[in-house]
Amino acid sequence: MNTYILLPCTLALFALSGCGKTTPNCSDTKVLDTVSRLIKQKLPNDYQNSDIQYSGTRMTDKHQKLDILLCTTQFSTQLSDQQVQEIIDKGIKNTEKEMAEYEQKITELKAKADAMALEEIKELEQTIQEIQTEADKNPEYKVTISPHRKRNAKDAIAFYQDLIESLKQPDTRYEMLQNPDTSTNLTAPFSTTLRSYDVILKSRQELISEEHLSMTRSRLKNTISRQIRYKIEPADNGDSYITLLK
Repeated sequence: MNTYILLPCTLALFALSGCGKTTPNCSDTKVLDTVSRLIKQKLPNDYQNSDIQYSGTRMTDKHQKLDILLCTTQFSTQLSDQQVQEIIDKGIKNTEKEMAEYEQKITELKAKADAMALEEIKELEQTIQEIQTEADKNPEYKVTISPHRKRNAKDAIAFYQDLIESLKQPDTRYEMLQNPDTSTNLTAPFSTTLRSYDVILKSRQELISEEHLSMTRSRLKNTISRQIRYKIEPADNGDSYITLLK
């Protein structure tokens, strides 16, 4: 879809006839300024403050009766070293801010997990007491550990005691949280969220790594250069429209 920009008579200082009815020429300063604004609508955001240079600007056709000009030009733009550094610095600042937010979320999530782990430890200790009570009554008492697995009381108690010891250790506890196969019932809801936060945090750390910043700096230093066509046509009120052509 073509984009139209109006050059008001009050703003245009056309070289040929000011604000008269004559269409300004292809290389008119105000025309190229307007072309620049149109081009920047299509450029990446990083290039919105870059300077655009033109070469080979010329008229390719003219409709005499309608006073419409068809023009072509080669534009090029490149960010200055200062602009590149400002973009990188801003990116680092935004990324570090986002990382701090996720680190805070992880800290809060682990705090909740710690509280829930303590509750689970209490439940496991209660389960051990119940198993021991039943085993005292019946030496052959079996405990269902999983839907398809039963253990004798001694082995079941040892299993739950090992689980309690694991929950008491922060490193082990968080490793269990991140592994859905070992997450216990009370801590399982945190597993997926914690893993996703860790993945996001690692991806943000990569964004500000020296290797990635070097690649970003090289990309931003690239010159963008293209051949474009545009049309200049008069409006009934003496203004002029500029249209980028495909």
